[in-house]
Amino acid sequence: MDPGEIYDEPEDSLDGVDPEDQTPLLNAFASFGANYTAHSKSYFNAVGSYDYYRHYQKNYVMEKVGIFTSSAQYYYPSNEAFAPVMNQGYVNRNGNYYGFHLPGDTVAERLASTLSVDDLSLIEENSSYQQHQFTAWSLGESYFASHAFTRVSANKYVCTLSSSFPDFIDIAAPTLNNEGYYMTFSKVSIEIEPKEDVALRIRLYASSTQRGKLQDRCLDEAGKPNWYLLFSETEITSVGSTDFAPWPNA
Repeated sequence: MDPGEIYDEPEDSLDGVDPEDQTPLLNAFASFGANYTAHSKSYFNAVGSYDYYRHYQKNYVMEKVGIFTSSAQYYYPSNEAFAPVMNQGYVNRNGNYYGFHLPGDTVAERLASTLSVDDLSLIEENSSYQQHQFTAWSLGESYFASHAFTRVSANKYVCTLSSSFPDFIDIAAPTLNNEGYYMTFSKVSIEIEPKEDVALRIRLYASSTQRGKLQDRCLDEAGKPNWYLLFSETEITSVGSTDFAPWPNA
């Protein structure tokens, strides 16, 4: 978290709110398009980051931006220093699922680049990236009905069902390798329009046994309850207006 960030989030409250009413949640996803931008942050402390590297022999980039369209998905690091270890995208083309890397050394160069068909590497025929990744587009009425989301405030819903956690790793902690369960979790939350220009904020909380891997500001249950055991979060913006297509006739 930004060291200067001030905790000013209101406590969860159902005052004046029907706890059984899921209409705001369903409405938020009823017309949710495939095009959006996802700003993700995770909150490993130094111990958590180092042990992750020792466990998987790979760095986990904690701040990143994801670009999503109906035909493509690409993440790039918020910190330019991680450009060498984060440059993987996916595209659906002619009914098949491909991977790609954008040319260039910097994020700006990559986002301004153009690929040819020869730059795409086939991953699977008769498939799409949406079949391999859980995205915000995957959420909706049927998912919420089967995963027991509970309303905890006017604009927030929470799920504690463990079967949902792998799905929300893809959304709230993208690129996290959790084979072997390096991290375990306690809940996920979805907030609708938590602040200006943010359509959704989706959070993934660690289980209490993982507190030694989290930043100190995620350990103040009394003073900062909405950050308590917060491991990772994604803010979704530019719904319906995100555009990304660095290849011709994809």
